[in-house]
Amino acid sequence: MAECTSLQAKRYGRRLGRAQRWAAQVAAVAVGLVVTSSIAVPVASSGAATSSKGVVTFAEQPGSPPDYIFPVAPSQYFTFANDQEFSYLSYPPIYWVDTHGAPVINTKLSLAYPPTFRTNTKGETVADIRLKSVLWSDGTPLTTRDVRFWLDLVENNLTKWGNYIPGQFPQNVVNVTYTSTHEFTVTFNKSYSHRWLEYNELANIIPIPQQVWDKTSATGPVGNYDETPSGAVAVWNFLNSESRDGGTYTSNPLWQVVDGPWRIAPKNGYNAATGYLAMVPNPRYFGPTTHSITRFEEIPFTSASAEFNAVRSGTVDYGFVPASDATAGLLETVKSQGYRIEPWYIWGWNFWPVNYAQPTVGPIFKQLYIRQVLEHLINQRAWIQHILKGYGEPEYSPIPLAIHSRFSDAYERHDLYPYSVSSARKLLAAHGWHVAPGGVSRCKRPGTGPGDCGAGIPAGAPLNLTMEYTSTTLIGEEVLSFKSAAEHVGIRLSLTSHPFTRVFADYFSCIGAPASACHWEMIAGTLSNEYGWYPDYYPVGAANYNTGAGFNGGQYSDPNMDKLTERAHITGSLSSLYAVGNYAAKMLPTLWVPNGPYQISAIKKGLRVPWQGLETNVYPQLWKWK
Repeated sequence: MAECTSLQAKRYGRRLGRAQRWAAQVAAVAVGLVVTSSIAVPVASSGAATSSKGVVTFAEQPGSPPDYIFPVAPSQYFTFANDQEFSYLSYPPIYWVDTHGAPVINTKLSLAYPPTFRTNTKGETVADIRLKSVLWSDGTPLTTRDVRFWLDLVENNLTKWGNYIPGQFPQNVVNVTYTSTHEFTVTFNKSYSHRWLEYNELANIIPIPQQVWDKTSATGPVGNYDETPSGAVAVWNFLNSESRDGGTYTSNPLWQVVDGPWRIAPKNGYNAATGYLAMVPNPRYFGPTTHSITRFEEIPFTSASAEFNAVRSGTVDYGFVPASDATAGLLETVKSQGYRIEPWYIWGWNFWPVNYAQPTVGPIFKQLYIRQVLEHLINQRAWIQHILKGYGEPEYSPIPLAIHSRFSDAYERHDLYPYSVSSARKLLAAHGWHVAPGGVSRCKRPGTGPGDCGAGIPAGAPLNLTMEYTSTTLIGEEVLSFKSAAEHVGIRLSLTSHPFTRVFADYFSCIGAPASACHWEMIAGTLSNEYGWYPDYYPVGAANYNTGAGFNGGQYSDPNMDKLTERAHITGSLSSLYAVGNYAAKMLPTLWVPNGPYQISAIKKGLRVPWQGLETNVYPQLWKWK
């Protein structure tokens, strides 16, 4: 893998951290695949899963235990397991994006009232924010000092923060004024979309307990160290070190002071060797709660088959059925054990990237008609029905269709390039290719005219392409279906499979690398959510499709896309967001493929769960046993 620049490495680490969670979900597709060590893990530390109606056991994905709690996490710890299923339970952001599974600010779960936006005399957007009356679990009021503490640590350790995006928060902030203990004002460097600021910028802020954490060693006093750059670095170094020491989680007093609904159980609450986690309620939590669940346990498993055995035996309350096991017969068996089946779709989308920087086939991929040809060979509906066993939704743009939102319009919900081998053949023939079904189609009219092959494609260039894919059964079936369809239009597709981490790493391997070292051509990485709209909930897509963007591993570049995303950042209209999605749907910067669920949840019928999270958020404070 080529060496990355600091920015590229940061973005790579950030996304890989998330994708490690998805890798576990992909690995769950392979029956019996051992993902981590062979350590034996008990199903629940408290006995049978339903022996106490105040206890809920929740299955972790194999190989994805929570292992970091400090809310200024470096890239390698910036994961779903650490955020939505661990840290956020104790330290939520000031604005919570998830209302009954929809991408909408949840005012009841947010620590602050909705921001008030205005424009100052310089034309800069100003956000006025007022915190709610919230107490830390030690009885201390949550104030703007806790907000400043978090901001000081972020600003002075910026490149260590996993959510760092150069030029965005907090680098696009020119001033923060703390006007009272519960009110503060954020001034940005120019005019921005209010929606984008609320969802993607302000929702990053996470107050942390300054009265307990502002120290540089375990035995040192609490001070105001964060108010100097060197002090903020020392505090971050100390808290990062403590957060990486999972063996002390249950005894460390730092993590017992929380403002969220849950804290680590003070006795036997965490096992660093297995990833077992138990949490108990924060009695001073400000938000809604049923006061029903008294202990929430996240149970680790060494493999998908081990987890599924626990479901079939009824010894876990909230588990999942591996995608390859989701047959009608096995689902009926699961239901007979007292479960209901609910697919869990999250706010993300799936895609197959192509490599525009690859020296041989990059010029071919840069032709829109070629990408249209390839999209016409993807049989989304059939794959959902026959490979994903009915669990999945088609994708036509970066805006997820499985989750209803106001962020897509009718154009993005329409299949512009439906499966059609004949349409693919006609497109190739109309653009100067000698189409050879069963053989290899070649360019017979080089040039840049309307009926020519396009810039950079020489006469006789063959449609020989390669694809690497994650080595799981179901992804393999999708890839083989695609290969078969491609043969009908003379595209010879050579396949190689690798573990997910290798495939994901290869996706970024060409960024900053010389063309001669840039080898991959097409990638099939996951069955679902190659990218999640988290923590950038407002789905503009600049991080993925803008020129030089950190997650743009295929190095797609289109000046019009850059302009559209910039406009969506600045204007407040949904029409500007639709313009980005519409353009992406039409231009195919990546290929659209079906998006499966994050998991096929198996939930005990007696457990009331109002909704499954927008990402992988869990809300046991709102759950209740019947």
